[in-house]
Amino acid sequence: MLLFISLWFLAGGITLIAYSEITKKYINPDVSSFYIILAFVLVVALISRTRSESVLYSMEILLILNAPIIAWVFYKAATNPSMNYDACMEIVTRKKTYSLSLDDSYYWSGCIAD
Repeated sequence: MLLFISLWFLAGGITLIAYSEITKKYINPDVSSFYIILAFVLVVALISRTRSESVLYSMEILLILNAPIIAWVFYKAATNPSMNYDACMEIVTRKKTYSLSLDDSYYWSGCIAD
């Protein structure tokens, strides 16, 4: 039982550090990593105290509310006369560096490049 506890604690810590570094890198590089980790821990602690049913309903409501906004952004981007599809194809077909490939596939590989 102690092995499972330590493994889950380690996995949660690695995930927390990875999310905080991604947040720091792409959202606000000026904030200390400690404050980002603290904010994530507080959010997780508050959510963990609620019932599972409430969390699932909240996620469903957020998905329903955000889906039209995401669809609208995709529509506006696709129908914009300034949209250059040749540039999009160049980005898709360009050979990526190892660092970019790791950052893109973080959810599947769990690896971040510095």
